[in-house]
Amino acid sequence: MGIEQKVLVRMENIVKEFPGVKALKGVNFDVRAGEVHALVGENGAGKSTLIKILMGVYQATSGDIYLEDGSQAKYKSPSEAQAAGMGCVYQDINMAMHLTVGENFFLGKLPKKGLFVDWKKVNEDTQTTLDDLKIDAKATDILRNLTVGQQEMVQIASVVHQDAKVVVFDEPTALLANEEVNQLFEMIDMLKGRGYGIIYISHRLEEIFQICDRVTVFKDGEYVDTVNVKDTDQDGLVKMMVGRDIEDMYGIEKGEIGETVLKVENLTSKGKFEDISFEVKRGQIVGMFGLVGAGRTETCRAIFGADPYDSGTVYVNGKEVHNKKPIDGMNNSIAFLTEDRKASGCFLPLDVNRNTHIAA
Repeated sequence: MGIEQKVLVRMENIVKEFPGVKALKGVNFDVRAGEVHALVGENGAGKSTLIKILMGVYQATSGDIYLEDGSQAKYKSPSEAQAAGMGCVYQDINMAMHLTVGENFFLGKLPKKGLFVDWKKVNEDTQTTLDDLKIDAKATDILRNLTVGQQEMVQIASVVHQDAKVVVFDEPTALLANEEVNQLFEMIDMLKGRGYGIIYISHRLEEIFQICDRVTVFKDGEYVDTVNVKDTDQDGLVKMMVGRDIEDMYGIEKGEIGETVLKVENLTSKGKFEDISFEVKRGQIVGMFGLVGAGRTETCRAIFGADPYDSGTVYVNGKEVHNKKPIDGMNNSIAFLTEDRKASGCFLPLDVNRNTHIAA
């Protein structure tokens, strides 16, 4: 049997019920060695639930999982799924930022030499994996000091180091710049060539056609179909995902453009951005485009009052404002949705009600 035909994991008739909700309704899915298999569907289609079952986070209400040797998987925890060869690269970097790359690789299983940790083995083994995957990082680097792109590459390397056979990529390009996306795709192609089975989840359909071999579509917790990527197109996938032709989908109606509500003149913060000027009119959406590090986020934070700026002027509804802290921005009718919702946009230990009203 060729490497492209070997099924590494097969999920059959998977059902998952939560109180009052049937999240998965008897779905099927498999991934083969040496392929990139996309899993697509609208939000709430059941993609994340299926992956959590595969990774041992959830237990299926019913259904079976079969491994490469034909045996039925019985794991009931993430650690048991990992031991069975399952690995996942999550959208949010799921690693200990205050530790070194090597410490993250061996977290919970540090090798010992006598009574002491064998740091030489930790760093040498880690560096071997990093070099093998052509990742620009050192085993002794503190993870938080690396770029987001490097952190994601390290997370992938960590999964590979754990002897995973099946690797799930969950929205991996969400926070990456174009150059980092290309590096990610090169690594996925390298893993594919080595016989790994790749499960790729993304809402960016153009990525599916760029790197994937097969695609499975879910809709409302149900399995729709699995097709070869070369045998379909974006319109075909959208139709399977939403249940109607793309021509029948509603368009965007453009309203009338009104008066200027925000005007920024010559805004400058030394070392971050310089001489930024633009205006936003009522009923208008203004895009701000640039590579990572270009100063987009820093400019918006300064306008809101989250960061200081050196010079320039901000007007709201024709009135000059001086937002020195976030409450000033809020009082001047400016809202700010942060780039990293998890770290600085919500209070995760608090409930939805308190988060919704925290700024009131």
